[in-house]
Amino acid sequence: MAKKYFVIGLRKIRTKEEYKNKILGHNHRNRKYVKNPHSNIDWSRTHRNIVLQDLKYKSANELIESGNSKRAKGRRKLKAGSAFAFEIIVDCSPDPTWKENDYINYLKDAYEFFKERFQGQELVSAVIHMDESKPHLHLTFSYFNEELGRWNQRNLMKEKKTDLNKILDDFKEAVGKKYGLERGEGKEIKEELKKEFLSVETKRELLERIEKLPKTDKKIIRENIRLREENARLRKEKEELEQRLKELQEKAKEIEALKQENKTLKEENEQLKKQKIILVKSYHRALEIAAEERAKRYRKQVDREFLREMIDKQIQRDL
Repeated sequence: MAKKYFVIGLRKIRTKEEYKNKILGHNHRNRKYVKNPHSNIDWSRTHRNIVLQDLKYKSANELIESGNSKRAKGRRKLKAGSAFAFEIIVDCSPDPTWKENDYINYLKDAYEFFKERFQGQELVSAVIHMDESKPHLHLTFSYFNEELGRWNQRNLMKEKKTDLNKILDDFKEAVGKKYGLERGEGKEIKEELKKEFLSVETKRELLERIEKLPKTDKKIIRENIRLREENARLRKEKEELEQRLKELQEKAKEIEALKQENKTLKEENEQLKKQKIILVKSYHRALEIAAEERAKRYRKQVDREFLREMIDKQIQRDL
């Protein structure tokens, strides 16, 4: 019988963009903030996602300001540039014998395990994704400890609460064994790295596990991670260039339309100038005829110079 493995990833949230894109966008499926939609997401099934803890803060600013405002007397504010939250991803090897409820029960037990482990830390969000290849869990904790009234990064490190190796060992005993799941090493880690949901993992999240592997394995995994990061960067650049090209093509169409309009207006302008010349001459001649008729009526000789001056003044007033 093939072995089955549990998979856990842990990453720090350091920037407002990370919080917006990963927590609001990806975890809670807010399309407004999903820059690169996950290829495995089936949006028609998103309504089936299970929210275990609704999102407490709509922005990183809200989270940070909330922690700073609840500090106990004498405790410092969050230092600029420091991580203010951390996310945990829980998954496992696919198992054809498991039904949907088996995955859900496993992930709910994982949720309880981490709630107990980080008791006191503010739980910002917890959701089971049911709209990808198989169910998996995303939890987000604030580094602010509500019981202690302080930002608690240092204590969590000292107590090895956020130590990934320690988490994997403790999780194996508390949850893994119950579901027949083992902690993967070496080859198993590389196999899990191939899974789409781990494409967002960083070197920092896997460093401790990688360091225990043979030199050859380390090199392969690091190269795999490097290539994933480079591919993600290139995909982003490609999308930006495609968007820019689209904008330039739209601009070119607008310019071409303006050129055509200018050509039409120029032709119309020339026609109007010609018509104006004809009308002025006709008007000029009409005034002369009118003046001659008037002179005949009163049997007077027309003063041609005076008439010409009168006509010019009339034209200036009319045009």
